[in-house]
Formats: sequence, structure tokens, C-alpha cells
Amino acid sequence: MRTRPHGHMYGCTMSALPKHYLGDSVYAEWNGHQIVLTTENGFGPSNRIVVEPEVWAMLRRYVDWVAEAHRTAAVDAPVSDGDVTGLAKRESP
Repeated sequence: MRTRPHGHMYGCTMSALPKHYLGDSVYAEWNGHQIVLTTENGFGPSNRIVVEPEVWAMLRRYVDWVAEAHRTAAVDAPVSDGDVTGLAKRESP
């Protein structure tokens, strides 16, 4: 992924967007340049992560990897408690 000037990260030049609740006390917002994740407990943000384009790319790759591992696990799932042949072949990241 190519890095762009701050006004053009993620291939987008749109203006800021309001904060959006994702669930589990996690919010996301677009500040016009980057994605900002926060956790809030009713007293304002307690954690803040500004996601740079390179981190966003890696996060997307990680989500794809998890989805693929989940699909593979569903296909290779043991038929019974004693059948673990498909489990030993899996690799960790």
C-alpha cells in the first residue's frame, strides 16, 4: 500500500465524520485524515488509537487471515472428539 499525504490517507479526501458506536464500548470516527478508535465508559474516552494507513492495511490482512482460518477450521473440524488430524496441520501467524 502506498503512503499518501495526511489529507489523502486510505485513498479518501472526505471531511470528518461523526463518531460511530461499534459495540463493546468501542467507537470509531474519521477525523478527515485517519480512523480514530476510542473506548468509552460513560465518562468520556479512556483509550484512543489513531490508525495509520500501514496499520489499517495490516489490520485488514489480519482480519482476512482470521476469516480464512475460521473457514479452514469449519472444513477441517474434527468429526468426533477423537479425530484431531486436521488440527495438527494448522500454522500460526
